[in-house]
Amino acid sequence: AEALLAEEEAEKEERAKSKTGKKKKKKKSGGGEALVSAPGPSAIAASPPPPPPPASPTPPADAAAIAAADEALQQAVAAGLYDELARALEVYSSIASPAVLAEARRARDKLISPPSDAAPPPLQQQQQAQQQAAQQQ
Repeated sequence: AEALLAEEEAEKEERAKSKTGKKKKKKKSGGGEALVSAPGPSAIAASPPPPPPPASPTPPADAAAIAAADEALQQAVAAGLYDELARALEVYSSIASPAVLAEARRARDKLISPPSDAAPPPLQQQQQAQQQAAQQQ
């Protein structure tokens, strides 16, 4: 499962890089002429049509990516560590299913600010356990 997640993350980064590169190329090629000829609306009009075609031929891959993202978020929630959960949310928030994403965000929010009458958050519990272990040694 981790290999699949790493592979998907790498693919996502490659897509992000290729999109960034394309945007930069358009900006460079347009240069000063962009202000005169106003290709802004045409660039805006051109950008919405390309995303739907790639989405339609790859629903099975999207389903696999969603399942992998959901699993990664659920594992981060189960771990109960704020940093791990925050990183997972950053990576998978655009891929994960809405229900799992909402659950992960609720769990993250609980780790940030638990109710005053509740037990200390897992991070504080972990730090206390580490301090006690250090004192025993």
